[in-house]
Amino acid sequence: MYEKLFLASLGTYARYEKLGKEGLKFFDALVEEGESVNERASDKLDDIKSQTKSRLQEQLDKVKDLLNLQDTHSEVEALTKQVEALAVSVKALSAREKMLREEIAQLSTSTKKAPAPRKKVAATKVTTARKTSTKAKPAPAKTAIAKAVTAKSKAAS
Repeated sequence: MYEKLFLASLGTYARYEKLGKEGLKFFDALVEEGESVNERASDKLDDIKSQTKSRLQEQLDKVKDLLNLQDTHSEVEALTKQVEALAVSVKALSAREKMLREEIAQLSTSTKKAPAPRKKVAATKVTTARKTSTKAKPAPAKTAIAKAVTAKSKAAS
């Protein structure tokens, strides 16, 4: 359609050039009519736009009423602020966790390098146990027999 309108306007311009003064009058009349049609079409288009927009807004209001979505904009803003605050908290906690993990790693490597000191309490218990016992333990039978055999073999040689 647009191509035909363009070609028609070119044909009109070609006739304007052929006709001279009459062509100029005819061409000017066509331009004026075109402007008038353009204004009317533009006005109609604006009316259609505004009607469509108002109908659409009415339908949106009905849907909001059905879904109880009134004042959602303020609720969304409040939730957005809460999410932003939570994001800041999460970042802070993540940084704290990282720092604690590094401290744990440092502590674990420092304990691996230096052996833990032995407890003196166990050693003192052993020594006190030795001091308190006055009787000597009898030698087991095997040891006594082995000593006797060793002594006889030394005497014989």
